[in-house]
Amino acid sequence: MIRSSKNTKTKLDSCNMTDRPWDKIFKKDNYIWHDPDPIVTSFIGHFEAGARLLDAGCGCGRHLIYAAKHDLKTTGLDESVTALLYAKKWVKSENKHCELIQGDFFSFPFIKHSFDAIIASYCLNHGKKQQIFNAFSEFSRVLSSDGELLVILNAHGDYREGIGERLEEGTYMILEGPEAYIPHHYARIEFVKECLKFMASYTIKHQKDSIYDLENKFGIKMQLRDHPLVKDQKDPCAAHWIIHAKLNR
Repeated sequence: MIRSSKNTKTKLDSCNMTDRPWDKIFKKDNYIWHDPDPIVTSFIGHFEAGARLLDAGCGCGRHLIYAAKHDLKTTGLDESVTALLYAKKWVKSENKHCELIQGDFFSFPFIKHSFDAIIASYCLNHGKKQQIFNAFSEFSRVLSSDGELLVILNAHGDYREGIGERLEEGTYMILEGPEAYIPHHYARIEFVKECLKFMASYTIKHQKDSIYDLENKFGIKMQLRDHPLVKDQKDPCAAHWIIHAKLNR
């Protein structure tokens, strides 16, 4: 499944430990999520046992575990060694098997048609526009002829948009908080549709949630909620695009 190339990313057992920004983040307990997102579980439920699923930006493995328990052949890709090592222990404790690979989702280390399904949940927005566009191109390359894709992506209008150093239209480098010095893109619908030109069909849903409702629901403090630009907002909301696309070659 992994293509041979000097740029190919390494499997977890052979990767080097580094202190990347995401490694620092995943060393904090409040970034280890155990409950799968209902949007993702609904998507996974569409597939029969044996289907090949890639979780791009898998983090500590909450969706990998769910998919493995439903007998999907799962692969997790993440740039954080810390997150992948946690996922490895979790998979072992559940007596399941998942292939775990260190790498990023802007240039996949996989051959064509490797997967029947791909999920990219709350991760693609940590890149600039060209990188995000390239990721959608890579999705289409590694999906099977009737493969499906689920992406959850930060949307224009999110309460954090405009905070930090502006890198380009819609992309900011947050300079404080737990995700400091990591790009955050807030996509407009026109850009989302441009990225989806590689897919045969798709649905796009816009979702907005009050950050105060989310805090009550999950028992956490939302990132940057005390920033002056957030305090000035009457009803600060987290905004996302929920994208379900099909290839149908």
